[in-house]
Amino acid sequence: MKQIEFLFDYVSPFAYLAHHQMKSLKARHDVEIIHRPILLGGLFGLAGSTSPLNEPCAPKREYFMKSLGRWVSYHQAPFQMSPVFPFRSIGLLRMALKAQEWDVFDRYHDAIFQAAWAEGQDMNDEKVLLDILEDAGLDAQGIIQGAKEEAIKEKLKTETQRAADEGAFGVPSFFVDGELYWGQDHLLLLEHDLVQRSKGPDKAPPDPVSLGVEP
Repeated sequence: MKQIEFLFDYVSPFAYLAHHQMKSLKARHDVEIIHRPILLGGLFGLAGSTSPLNEPCAPKREYFMKSLGRWVSYHQAPFQMSPVFPFRSIGLLRMALKAQEWDVFDRYHDAIFQAAWAEGQDMNDEKVLLDILEDAGLDAQGIIQGAKEEAIKEKLKTETQRAADEGAFGVPSFFVDGELYWGQDHLLLLEHDLVQRSKGPDKAPPDPVSLGVEP
């Protein structure tokens, strides 16, 4: 079974749009989705990248938000802009790692993305977060406390460093057989390449060097 590694941070609305597409992508192909929580701010620093919100070109910043609206409409995704964007996500990511340890990740993951971007809840509010987890049928206090463990904190740092070492520079990012695809819009290309690879090695995407494209 082919694996798709999905690198995400809950603070990214484009990661939410990628999440919105994951179940249908999995239903169309024999793939396993490996979820990898990544601290986006940390990744920016490690990779020498930056948030689109810090883009010095004002028209480009404006286009970023317009593009978000267009993709929301295209995917017909429930969407409400966060009232505290960009919200603090480090605790949410640590809790995601704890949820993976406890094998309740899918419920946690769906609940957080739903609350943050489909409902536009205040993810900086601890009481709101507690209600979100309890409504999802999770051990809210257990996950919150477990996320404070030093081992969990170190794991998030390690995973973020690993992402940078592998060449990632933003989220959502996806790896298939070591190949990086960045951005929810590139899920279209990822799926195309999955189909091509299934037809045999001669149908696999060409190496950029063979096209005369220098990295």
